[in-house]
Amino acid sequence: MPEDPAYGNPFDPESGLDPYQLSVQRITEGIELTWNEVPSNNYEGYSIFRRTNNTDFEEYANVYLVDHYLDRNLKYGLVRYLVVARHNGMIADTTNLIPAEIFIGDNSAGIDTFFWLPAQKDSLTIGDSIRFILRMEPDDIGEEIGGEGNVLVNGWDPIPLVELGNGTYTAEGIIDWSVPSVRNRPVRVQFQDRAGNSTPEVTADRQLTVQLPDEGDTWTFRLGDSDLNHEMCWIPAGSFVMGAPTSDPDSDDSERPRHIVNFSEGFWMSRYEITQREWVEIMGSWSFSHSGDPRLPATNIGWNDCRDFIEELNDTESTTFWRLPSEAEWEYAARAESETRFYWGDDPDNVTIESYAWYSGNSDGMTHIVGEKLSNYWSLFDMSGNVAEWCEDDLHTDYTNAPQDGSPWIESPRTLYRIVRGGCFSSDPASCRSAQRSVSNNNAGELDIGVRLVREIPSLD
Repeated sequence: MPEDPAYGNPFDPESGLDPYQLSVQRITEGIELTWNEVPSNNYEGYSIFRRTNNTDFEEYANVYLVDHYLDRNLKYGLVRYLVVARHNGMIADTTNLIPAEIFIGDNSAGIDTFFWLPAQKDSLTIGDSIRFILRMEPDDIGEEIGGEGNVLVNGWDPIPLVELGNGTYTAEGIIDWSVPSVRNRPVRVQFQDRAGNSTPEVTADRQLTVQLPDEGDTWTFRLGDSDLNHEMCWIPAGSFVMGAPTSDPDSDDSERPRHIVNFSEGFWMSRYEITQREWVEIMGSWSFSHSGDPRLPATNIGWNDCRDFIEELNDTESTTFWRLPSEAEWEYAARAESETRFYWGDDPDNVTIESYAWYSGNSDGMTHIVGEKLSNYWSLFDMSGNVAEWCEDDLHTDYTNAPQDGSPWIESPRTLYRIVRGGCFSSDPASCRSAQRSVSNNNAGELDIGVRLVREIPSLD
């Protein structure tokens, strides 16, 4: 109720009022004060409704602030006040009255919204980012700050929430090998505010699936800011012997010395060569050496063009996850645990190659739609034939002192020539072997060279 303007403040010595003495205990009987009823910045002179058993008194009284302690960062506020009432037109005597105290308590906590991102993906895998967001309703003292909460997914350890301010809490991270696989699990949140009030569990409106990949598993990644999903296969950590033995009659010294390469981490590799549709979606119109179907591999693209393509993808995500494969990664992925001349076997009579590769014997001198031949054991298509593929590495004439960790072999300053792998539609069978190496000028856009990409697993550091 508003303050009666006919009466001033009885605590003002210049008011000239002749108050009638009343007991503060009696006057305040039945009076309740809550945060919503008291202005947060000015208590003095604010009228509150009160009822007593004595009907001689008016039905309202004026509150006059003595002092107060109100901390929105804690769980309660304290207001010390005096209540003055009227009796028969007289103001109550305030002499020797003892201030009363009211605690404004934080007695509840409520969740406004809880959800997780990315919104467009219900199923996540290694390297994907995930973020949980909790927004709390304001409580009796203001924004819900200083609380603690956990995200709960059956099979996972609780994920603690971090306060952002303004009643918002979040947790985020990257899916790595420490995260157990889950399928269609509800995502729940628990929260306790600074006063110890707990909310009921709230469940997000989407269930979560996390699938950690096995060798050759296929996953899709959005290609830049386009609407295209790019299929990639998981290449597991492991080791292999790189190069060709002298017993291979089609090998040469550039493929030696054979050496063991160890991969401490797995990586994603394009299931197919980059298609013309994908290339144009990112780079705009392009003059390909062969055309007629957007599913044909992109050709007439130089190594530098490939780096521009990758830069566009990474800029869209503000990452450096996309890149060219190293030569060692390419051969490791092509072999897919095989130790034979081709990933389908030694094929000494060049018979089985018909089922796995477009080469000089069956291509009619042109590229073909990606993925029409059989894949290797890790679900990669056209690792032999169709188009050769750029690698990150500079040219080295053999493997003397080559890296043994799978990293690209790069000179400083960089050379003019880059490694090309895989053979192409015009290659003879020997040039489609897993160990075969080739080279091209990094500025050259050739009719028989294309590209496939690697996507790294982001670090948690």
